[in-house]
Amino acid sequence: MKNLIIGLLFLAIMPAYSQALRAGNTYKVNGNSYTVKSTEYPNRMTVTNLENKYTKSGFPQPSKGHNAKGILRSEMHVDHEKVNAVVKGVLKDKLSQMRTNKEKVSIYVTVLQNGSFDEFLFMTANSNTLITPQDIDQIVKKMKQEVRMTFSGSAYKDHSVINYNFPFFF
Repeated sequence: MKNLIIGLLFLAIMPAYSQALRAGNTYKVNGNSYTVKSTEYPNRMTVTNLENKYTKSGFPQPSKGHNAKGILRSEMHVDHEKVNAVVKGVLKDKLSQMRTNKEKVSIYVTVLQNGSFDEFLFMTANSNTLITPQDIDQIVKKMKQEVRMTFSGSAYKDHSVINYNFPFFF
């Protein structure tokens, strides 16, 4: 009887743990609330954490206002192999099927001046993505722990936050 109850609990919990992303839904994972929205482009969705302050209120203006120099992509340095390893490590059991589905995911990050990743926005080019809210949460957590950006030049000093994106094609 005890094994039957444990088995039924497992079956009840597993579908909630590995939910598919669906536009219009909000998912709670490890205290984070991720909301999924469809975009004006067909079959695309965005996933953001509801606590993202810049998504809510917009990005702060550079300290020099409109006179601030823009940051060139060549002045932003990040280990793309490490980012790849994090994303593909989290999705390792799904990569083959994601390749078959020709899934595309872009990860937009907000980077602080010290190079740490602050906020994330995920965009999928497949409304039937295999990525789950749990995958998103793991990728965010690991990237915040394992990946940093560095800057050359001085333009970044005028910006309290910097935007960057990583495209992935599976």
